[in-house]
Amino acid sequence: MRGRRRIVISAATLLVLVGGLFAATEARSRARAATWTWQESVPGDPAASTLRAAAASAGASSASVRELAVADGFALVAASENGALMIGPASGDQAQLAPLAQAVGDQPVAVYAAAAPEGAQQQLVGVTRSDVDRVEAVLADGSQKQLPLNQWRGFDYVAASASQAAVAVIAYSGGDSLGAVRLPQTTTQNDAARAAAQPLYGLFRTSLRNQTLTLAAVNARTLRPQARPKLQFRSQSVDFMALSPDDTELALVAAHVNINASPLSTRLVLVNLQSMKPIRTLPLTQGNTIRMLSWPQPDRLIELRQVMSQPYQRNVRSRSARIIDPATDKLVAEHPLTNKLAVRTAVTTPLGLVLLLGSSGLHGPNVQLDLVTPTGDLRTVTIPVGATKNVTHNNVLAVDRTTGHAYVVVAGGIVFDVDLSSMTVTRHIVTLLAGAPTTPAPISGLQARVFEGNLAAAALFWRANSNTIAPQGVYLIDTNTWTARVLDPTANFFTSLGNRLLTYGESVHATHGFPPRPVVGHGLSLYDESGKLISHLYGSRRFQDIELAPGYGYVFYNSASSVAVNPRTGGPSYFGPQDKLVFDLERGTALGSGKITIGSPPLGPPLLIYRGSPIVGES
Repeated sequence: MRGRRRIVISAATLLVLVGGLFAATEARSRARAATWTWQESVPGDPAASTLRAAAASAGASSASVRELAVADGFALVAASENGALMIGPASGDQAQLAPLAQAVGDQPVAVYAAAAPEGAQQQLVGVTRSDVDRVEAVLADGSQKQLPLNQWRGFDYVAASASQAAVAVIAYSGGDSLGAVRLPQTTTQNDAARAAAQPLYGLFRTSLRNQTLTLAAVNARTLRPQARPKLQFRSQSVDFMALSPDDTELALVAAHVNINASPLSTRLVLVNLQSMKPIRTLPLTQGNTIRMLSWPQPDRLIELRQVMSQPYQRNVRSRSARIIDPATDKLVAEHPLTNKLAVRTAVTTPLGLVLLLGSSGLHGPNVQLDLVTPTGDLRTVTIPVGATKNVTHNNVLAVDRTTGHAYVVVAGGIVFDVDLSSMTVTRHIVTLLAGAPTTPAPISGLQARVFEGNLAAAALFWRANSNTIAPQGVYLIDTNTWTARVLDPTANFFTSLGNRLLTYGESVHATHGFPPRPVVGHGLSLYDESGKLISHLYGSRRFQDIELAPGYGYVFYNSASSVAVNPRTGGPSYFGPQDKLVFDLERGTALGSGKITIGSPPLGPPLLIYRGSPIVGES
């Protein structure tokens, strides 16, 4: 159906082949030739007159304009200009055409996306290379949808809601991933409006004496729980959580100490987040624990189960991945996993649960990366991260949930890129561009996270003449060229959410002499997706406890209100951070300060639950 509605096509809403996030290996066989040719000189169906006029205004011959794909009035067209084949998007009286070679580069798929002015829909059109036989869209809710190819190898997709919008497109040949294109946010809503619309929940400690917690929706500005509905349940701790793909249900592992009975009671709880009522509670038998939860598909919940030694549960006797149907509790599949290695990191993705495992004693040159799929399959690959005197080189895991790449980042500037679709591994040496800091940080730790398709990292490079000490500095690594540039030379920590990255930390003052040089802070620096500084907040204050949530950032700190009088002894008792600074995550403006809770004793900040939150294992 060809709609006549005008579609916004602009730099903010149109993406032409952003990045080559997957690269096909030269050794991979091809069922068909990888070419960008057709039998026709100009492929496609006859185009509507409006599209022909739009293409003609862009310099193409009106008579040669053809349609490769159409999505509700937004079209991908091919045309001839001076004998050269041009392709590009067109809608209404607008068209943006480019020579075929320029438009596709070395990628297996070309994708264009646009949004209606009211931001209610996303339209997507694309075309593939001749060796592509399947295209899948990764949607904002984490699911994947296959997009059928027409006779011209074109495809289209229309998303009626933000949760169904495509965030990436992956091309396949047989079972192999050939390449992917990351799509921009195509809704015309601003980032603040999108963030405000994203649900935010908090898990609050209600009573230390009674071991009770409260789950409730949260006011993102104040971090106070909304009045109703709420769910209160008994638990000393909540170790692992997972959000359903549609954000309406939460699975969590709750545990509490029963003084008069067994030492620990653990259970899996499924909660309806809209009504705040338990759907079901599944007790775990003694010695059984859940080490991680992942909810990659609506009807598949992955549990990483461990059976611990008794009575102190010090050793893992066995480990398995259990795939259950959360609606019926039916066991769909189970796969044993090694218990000889410790689980270093676990990240949930639409493809399944990604695990990084290594020696519990940090010995040996290798780590292991596992992918547990929603069907129960296990894919494993060994990563040779290296060792010095048999001590494993420091390494961390970062996963791009959009494109299905995992990165094992190793101290010293090595990155192993794992294509989770094929489990192929590519080793890269990161080249550091000029201007790198050399000052050692007073405190640091290797960090890496996927940020807008690339990698952000801290404590990545060793100092000259040292293979253990890392200088301060936060870097951005281009995953196309594997070069790193310094984002913030004074910071040694960072965090990120969406298209915002925040750096902070401490450094040693530049003065010399005795007494020793003091440690100074740097406040907070907020950057956009391109690495441009948006704002600097809070001067040179030193911060450690920082958290981001949709639309806002928070600094948690201790003050006089973090201490209360112990009713038994009459002395002070420390209850953790009780005050916060709040800032706008979009603009980087400070929004004041205040107490986190008004109760007594102060029970500290809540665990914040939202799509992409570390607490639900997605970063």
